[in-house]
This record gives sequence, C-alpha cells and structure tokens, in this order.
Amino acid sequence: MSNNVIAGAFGTLAVDARGAATARGPEPQTFQKDIKVFPNWPTDSNAKFGGLLAYGNFLVSSSIRDNAVEYLRITSQSGGKLTFTNPWPGKTMEYYADGVHKGTLSGTTIKLNTSVGETIDLAPADTCLATVQRELAQPAKSATTSSLTTGFETGQPQPTWTDAVDNVDTHGDGNYGITGLCCGLSGPQAAVRTGEQAHTGDAALMYSGYANGGSYDHAYMQVYGFNGAPLTVRGETTLSYRILPQSNATTPWVSAGSNDSTCVAVDLIFTDGSNLRDAGSGLHPADQCGHLTLDTWNHVTVNLGALKAGQTISKILLGYDHPDATGGYRGYVDDLSIG
Repeated sequence: MSNNVIAGAFGTLAVDARGAATARGPEPQTFQKDIKVFPNWPTDSNAKFGGLLAYGNFLVSSSIRDNAVEYLRITSQSGGKLTFTNPWPGKTMEYYADGVHKGTLSGTTIKLNTSVGETIDLAPADTCLATVQRELAQPAKSATTSSLTTGFETGQPQPTWTDAVDNVDTHGDGNYGITGLCCGLSGPQAAVRTGEQAHTGDAALMYSGYANGGSYDHAYMQVYGFNGAPLTVRGETTLSYRILPQSNATTPWVSAGSNDSTCVAVDLIFTDGSNLRDAGSGLHPADQCGHLTLDTWNHVTVNLGALKAGQTISKILLGYDHPDATGGYRGYVDDLSIG
C-alpha cells in the first residue's frame, strides 16, 4: 500500500491509506486519526516542529525539552473532530481555544469538536497562554548549546525559575538566614521586573532579601536551568553581565551606609557538580562586597574558558553571600550573556 508523504516545517509525515503513520524525526504520529507527539522519543533529546499537516486538516506544532513536552498547538483548517493522545500521561492539561482559556482536560485519548480556522493550545497544568506563545517563538534547543544572551525583555530567553532558592546544587543549604526584604515577603527574591531599572530596554532581573546576622548568611537563587541542553564552555567563552546594587539613596529597604547589595554575583553550576564561585579568586559573591559601586551599572566579566573549558553548564544562579550581615539588600542584573 502506497504512502502519501506530506511535507512539514521541520520534516515529513508519512500517512498510509489506512491512516497509520510513521514519524520521521520529531514529528507527530497519527494512528486511526489519533495525533501523538514525540511517542517513544529518546531521553535527553530536545526537539521542536511546527506547522506539520495531519490528515489534510490539522496543522500541528509541538516542542520537547528536558524530557517533557512543553506545549501542543493544533490548528483546524476545515473544522471537525480532533482526536489526540494526552502528551502528559496521567496529568491534566490547560486548554485554550483561539486564545481563550476553556478550562482543563484529562484522560488518555482526547476528542474535541473544532470549528474552521480554530487554534487549540494545550499545555501542562498551571501553564498560562503567554508561556506557550513564548515557547512557540523560541528556537529549538539542541542537545548542547554554547551561548546564552538575554536582557530579560519580551521575546528573549526568560528565567526558568522565579524567586526559587537552589536547594539541590548547594547541598540542601541554598538559603541560610535570609528572609523577605519587606512587606510580608516570604523569602529572598530573584525575578524579572519591568519599568523599574534596566541597563538596556525595559526589563531586568531584580534581587532582594534580608540578612539576619547569621554566621553563614547567604541565598543562592535559581535563575536558568539547562539540564536537557547544557551550555558548553569553550576556550573563548566569557560570562558577562551588568549589575546595579542599590543603596538607601534609591530604596528605603536598604539601611543607610550599608553595602550589602554589593555582595552578589552570578554563579554557575556545572554538570560535574562543581560551581563557579569556588573556581578562582574574586568570583565568590562575598568577594564582591564593597567592590561594586552602589546605584551604578557595574560591568562584570569572567573568562570562563580559562577556568572551565570543556565543561558544561547545567544551571545559572544568582548568589548573595555575606556572613554576619544584618539588614536588607536589593538590586538588579541585566544584559546577561555566556558565549
């Protein structure tokens, strides 16, 4: 029985006359008009495809990263019954139709009635439509990458985490003695802010916390994760970022005369379990105390190639470290790049 091969944006989809299909590369499978994305996909292999035609009607787009499907978008060109297999087995998913949240779906095989031109967006539970749209716009990640550049602006790589302490790569002790800066905050912060301070554009990563005088006061916050596509350090690779530590002159939450906001640095976790802060003189956040200029954008660069050539980065952290400190700290990081 002959196959009809339908060209797609990132490959081909072979559909035989019975409706059975064999995926060639990262494309959806269709069996008895049941669309399946990334079935039996190899672990630790990121992939992405867009606009592949299934059954002469449905345009299918999807992405898999860190062994998890990020989203599934299906556009119905002529309407009719849509059948697909849940990409998140045993879990519920968010359901959007033409940009409107329709609630959640669950089950193994999902069937929906579609109208002409309707676009269905599906994502893991608690995923907003803006996240799906951002993931659709981002290029696919290969098994390893060698660069990252972001000013935290819309359309640029966004942090993996928000206000998340690293309790894994800092041996379960990512936060010691640091509480929220003010206003009922539950802990230290590291999150994108817009319309406040920025070196370029309108967005930057804001950090804050309050040290309580402990002999080991520190907070290491998770920012970016690359477990499925770690960043490779080459001989010429450099870490670069801008940092603006605030004083009492620009925020009331930092005590007058305090330099606590300067005790901050970007830290890296490597896939061998080592980190950047202990790799050489002056790289530790505590070494920055008093060396950065308050209320000014400081440019920090690190020659990663000289220290870690050949290694791969699994995570980017932002660390505050100032033993015996008491009081608040706050500031911004912008224009982060590794490459």
